[in-house]
Amino acid sequence: MSVPFSAITYLHNDFTNEVPFMSSVYNQSLYSHVDADNAILHIWTTPKQVALGPRDKQLPDFPAAIAWLAANDYTMYNRNAGGLAVIGDADILNASLIFQQPEQPLSIDAAYQLVVTLLQKTLPDLTLTTGEVPTSYCPGTYDISVNGQKIAGLAQHRYQNKIAVSFYLSIAGDQAYRCEIIRQMYLIGLQSPVITAPYPDVQVTSMTTLAALNTNYSRVTVIKNLTHNWFPMTPFDRTLISNATLQHHIDRLQRRQSAAIGALNN
Repeated sequence: MSVPFSAITYLHNDFTNEVPFMSSVYNQSLYSHVDADNAILHIWTTPKQVALGPRDKQLPDFPAAIAWLAANDYTMYNRNAGGLAVIGDADILNASLIFQQPEQPLSIDAAYQLVVTLLQKTLPDLTLTTGEVPTSYCPGTYDISVNGQKIAGLAQHRYQNKIAVSFYLSIAGDQAYRCEIIRQMYLIGLQSPVITAPYPDVQVTSMTTLAALNTNYSRVTVIKNLTHNWFPMTPFDRTLISNATLQHHIDRLQRRQSAAIGALNN
């Protein structure tokens, strides 16, 4: 497929818990730095964190669900892409490919396919399958799996004429533990011994990591491949984003967080 830009720069952040939604702050700030020719790949990691989707807030006992996360040392925030909860930690790599909608607009599926191609180039030794893994957390049409086990999930956000296609990729760590954290969150939030739609009945065997697959893809290797194997990328000049711009987006996104989350995170 054709690519709607001719160059990509990349920005790498390793975030702390100080502002849990800092990845969204940077994505919002980067929209104004892409144009018809230039895209940006924002790459980041977080400490223990759960990004909650809009449907998670509709759990019958949402306060109890997020209290469970806090009791297990997770901070959390409401994200603006995707429908359900995903986990972040130092062994999970996240990225957003941010670009301008071309004159011939890209469909949602076509935009997703750009990042599927990026991941295939990044992990050339693996056979990646695209399709929903129903018993994973945040299942969706653009789940990425190996031998039936999900290793990555994609989400998309559109703002004016800009598109951000985001993904997480499980590099290493205890994926069964991550699955159980989200499973318990839903059981508690539903006040039920079973998990029912629209929430996923998360099973620990449905997901895995690159390390558990006995690959040689470390975080360093994955970042190198992300920034070299598809497009040769140069670093983005982070001085182009002022502290005032970051604070503007922090203030704006803070207003979208639920009071319950704010109380727990503080």
